[in-house]
Amino acid sequence: VSQGSLFQTWRSGIMVVVLSVLVLSYPLIESILFGPLIPTSEWAFEETELRSLQDRGLNGTGIHVCIVDTGVDRTHPAFSNAIFGGFLDLVDSENSDYVDHGIDHHGTMMAGLLISGDAFQGGATGVTLSVAAALGPTGYSIDDDSVGQAIDWCWRVQKADIISLSLGGEADPPMAIRGPTVSAVEDALLSGVYIVAAAGNRGENSSDVSIPGAMEGVISVAASTRNGDVWVDASRGSAVFEGDTRVNPNLKPEISAPGEDVISTNNPELGVPYASSSGSSVSTVFVTAALALVLEEHGDELEIIS
Repeated sequence: VSQGSLFQTWRSGIMVVVLSVLVLSYPLIESILFGPLIPTSEWAFEETELRSLQDRGLNGTGIHVCIVDTGVDRTHPAFSNAIFGGFLDLVDSENSDYVDHGIDHHGTMMAGLLISGDAFQGGATGVTLSVAAALGPTGYSIDDDSVGQAIDWCWRVQKADIISLSLGGEADPPMAIRGPTVSAVEDALLSGVYIVAAAGNRGENSSDVSIPGAMEGVISVAASTRNGDVWVDASRGSAVFEGDTRVNPNLKPEISAPGEDVISTNNPELGVPYASSSGSSVSTVFVTAALALVLEEHGDELEIIS
């Protein structure tokens, strides 16, 4: 063996070792080099005073939340310490593994606002989270029956305390008196489950907030900006619903929360697996998180009152 060949062999061996070390230590290197560069929306968590509640030791422990969306990608590194309660796939009936069908990973983004524990802390990282995939790749429901089945599963099977619906149909009053989604929501409310739903993103031209957010008893959430203003595309509620004048506490929407350019978890295969999103879908999860913390601290008293 020539001296040159021997040198090349040693050099190749060293390169293999170095590359192996880099591959094995990549998660640590990525955290050190890129962790501080990952954008966050800390302002939104502070504005909603979720951080103040967390500073008091609240994180949603003991509360079960169920999200109906496009699914969730459980492999995201921000979910490594999250507590998942179960998964139901109504988009692909033959699938039983956690998956996000959304092309923009909408469900994963909503879950991250609640339970993320990586670049930024979610609003209620201690909750148990169940997820039902009932929305297709573009974020629209496969059909009304699928959403209804998902809601039923959330409370009948998973025993969720809160059902978070970052979805909504056209504000069509006749829809409120028929359809699987409306029936499922009514049953869940009667069972004592809290339902938080997006008001919609149809702007000033909206006739009302979206269904099921328009229903009495459902907490309807509109999107606000970083300055606290109403987001330009936020749906406005109507003073009348099904011929009756709305009165407190069911004026729609009941509440608003940050919903403009909010960063959250996205496709874990991306170099920086985070992205921004706008709309009442985002706002809904902030209210869900706040409600989970309230129930953690005052759930017993609320049960006595009810």
